[in-house]
Amino acid sequence: MNIENEFNKIVSGLKEFRNHDFLENEIKKSFLEMIYKLEGKRVIIRGAGIHTEHFLDNIKREGYLSKINILAIVDDILCGEEIEGIKIINKNMQEKIKYDSVVISSFSYRKEMKKDYDGNKINLVDLYDELEKKNRKYIQLQVSDIPKASLILERQFHVTDYAVQDEHNLRLYDTALDMAAINKALVVQDVAVISSQICNDTLEDYFKQITGGEGIA
Repeated sequence: MNIENEFNKIVSGLKEFRNHDFLENEIKKSFLEMIYKLEGKRVIIRGAGIHTEHFLDNIKREGYLSKINILAIVDDILCGEEIEGIKIINKNMQEKIKYDSVVISSFSYRKEMKKDYDGNKINLVDLYDELEKKNRKYIQLQVSDIPKASLILERQFHVTDYAVQDEHNLRLYDTALDMAAINKALVVQDVAVISSQICNDTLEDYFKQITGGEGIA
C-alpha cells in the first residue's frame, strides 16, 4: 500500500466530500490520537508541505490548536515563511529551540528525518505511522476509566503500542496480548471493561466509494 497516495486522497477528497461522515470521523480520530500524544509537549514539525497544512488546518478548525505548543516548523526550502502563524525555520536552527516532541510530516524524507533523532529522548510522532495503523488488526478495548486503564496496561503489562480514541476507547495494536489477564486486572483495580474485541479497521472500501471504484493506490 502506498501511504503517500492514501494521505493525498484524504487531503484532496475532504472538501469535495464534506458530507461523508465516516471519512471525516476517521481523519479526526487520527488527529485526535496524535493530539493526545502531543498535549502539553513542546513540539516542532518536520516538513512544511501540504500534509502539514492539512494537519494544522484540521486541528485549528476543531479547536485543538491551542492544546499543542508548536514552537516551529522545520523545512530548509520554505524557511522564513509561516503556516497558521507558525514560523518555518531551517534544520540548523532547531537546535536552538528547547523541544521535547517532533512530528514527522514528510513522507519522502521520513526515514532520514527519524535518523536525526536517534539516541535522543524525545517523543517522535510520524503521521504516516498513524495511517498505517488504520489497516492493522487491533484490540478495541472500551473501559470506564482511560487514564487508569492506560497506567495498568503500561506498568503491569508493559503495553506501549496503543492509541487513545476518546474518553472510553483504546486500541491495542498487539493482538497477541492476554486479554483475559488484562480484563481481570482492570476489573480487580476498579476499571469496568465494557467490551474488548479484535478488529481490522480499513478505509479501502470507503475510498472505493469516494474515488468511484479506484480505491487506494
